[in-house]
Formats: sequence, structure tokens, C-alpha cells
Amino acid sequence: GGVSVITVRPTVSQRSRTLEQVERGRCEGLLQLGASLVSDVRFCARNHAVWELCKDLVESQGVAVTEEVEGRAPTAYNDNAMYRDTVLRLIDVSEEGRKAVAERVREEGVGRRHRGDR
Repeated sequence: GGVSVITVRPTVSQRSRTLEQVERGRCEGLLQLGASLVSDVRFCARNHAVWELCKDLVESQGVAVTEEVEGRAPTAYNDNAMYRDTVLRLIDVSEEGRKAVAERVREEGVGRRHRGDR
């Protein structure tokens, strides 16, 4: 007997499904990154005992991160430049939250000094 060679190629719909899976995976990855960054800011606020002062800020940051990711067209996740820009924007949003928490910590410290608290 001879040897048969079979070549299998995905159909157009199979390729597009794979592309959609990649897009969905990248979207999920961005959402996880955003959630992790927001969680870091939340931890920072709690660690410095300013959680009550920063709760609304952190919650709005979580909404902003989700909107930043989900506001993109699905095909945007396939565009490496757009993906990079989204990652950088998520980091920027996180930094804004960290700066706000640091400012609240500073304000609390100044307030305690003026009151003579330790």
C-alpha cells in the first residue's frame, strides 16, 4: 500500500471563529488587568486607612476601566497598536487612582498633625 497525504485547512468560518476567540481572549485579558490594577489601588487605600474616603473614587475607577475596555470595537483587540494604547490607558487610570489615594493619605496626615493626633 501507498501512503495517503491529507491536507486539512480551516474553513473561512472556522478562521473567523478563531479570530473572535482571540479578540474575546484579549478583551478578557484587558478586563483582568484593569481589575487587578483597581484592586491594587483598593488595597493601597485600605492599607493606609483611607478606604472610606476613597471608596467612591475606587468604585468609579473600576467603572472607568471597564468602560475603557468594553468601549472598543471587537476588532480593536486585534490591532496591536490599539491594544497597547488600551493597556497604557488602563495604567494611566490606575495611576490617577494611586495619586488620589496618596493625596488623601497626605490630607489625613496633615489633618492629624493639626489636631495633634498621633
